[in-house]
Amino acid sequence: VYAVPGPGQDKENGFSRTSGRPSVWLLGSSGHSARLAARLGLPFAFAAHFSPDHVDAALRLYRDRFTPSAVLVEPYALVSFAVMAADDEHEALRQTRSYAHSMMRMLHGKSYLVPTPDEAASYPCTAGERMVLDRWTDSVLHGTPGQVTERLNRLHEVARPDEIMLASVGHSPQALLHSTRLIADAYDLPATPVPASTH
Repeated sequence: VYAVPGPGQDKENGFSRTSGRPSVWLLGSSGHSARLAARLGLPFAFAAHFSPDHVDAALRLYRDRFTPSAVLVEPYALVSFAVMAADDEHEALRQTRSYAHSMMRMLHGKSYLVPTPDEAASYPCTAGERMVLDRWTDSVLHGTPGQVTERLNRLHEVARPDEIMLASVGHSPQALLHSTRLIADAYDLPATPVPASTH
């Protein structure tokens, strides 16, 4: 296992390593995992891309029950959100619905295939399937860049995580990249040049 960032990146950037091992986190999406991370004194990564409605309760539970350990003196939490930003709400919903279909397929034991937005829109849903699709659609922060960042800001104000991780979801690589750029621009983040491939 070679952790990134790791020794190579540290050396290039002039950082000295304090440990040769990558940090250990506990990833979860429930109160049980929050309590376990707190009891073990580990950093806690909450998978809000599965259950965004439970972020505040899980992080509060983690902080309230945290026990200092050799790994961590104070609680430290990261939250991961699924996002899809597009130029308009309609396209964001179409891309999000494609992702929801892929999750429904996986729950039914089928391949994790992400259909095109048109394929997803024309799929003849049963009432039960529509409930599953709506649940996964609602788990994604989707819309225009302003709508997505407004929801992110609101969730951050409530849960106060130390870090936020974003997972862009949708059908095409182009849509995922565009979503990431729109959100970065909405937060006025500096552009990071992508190095040319050496392969």
